[in-house]
Amino acid sequence: MTEQLDIGLESCTIDHGTPVSAYDALEHRHPDYPDRDLALLWDERHGWAAAIETHCGEDLIVLRYLAGDTITPPA
Repeated sequence: MTEQLDIGLESCTIDHGTPVSAYDALEHRHPDYPDRDLALLWDERHGWAAAIETHCGEDLIVLRYLAGDTITPPA
């Protein structure tokens, strides 16, 4: 997936805990939040989501989950 999004592996993390999850930092910004970093998230419970970064130590703000019944694991 990193090749399709043109991001390096240094921008990605995988957590093998429960639930398994992944984080991909993007170079793009959301037009409604131009001062915040944008990321793609994946976990085995909720699937894919787009989120924006918050201040240090705070949870990400999920903007939207990918619609659909299946939870596709990251490639």
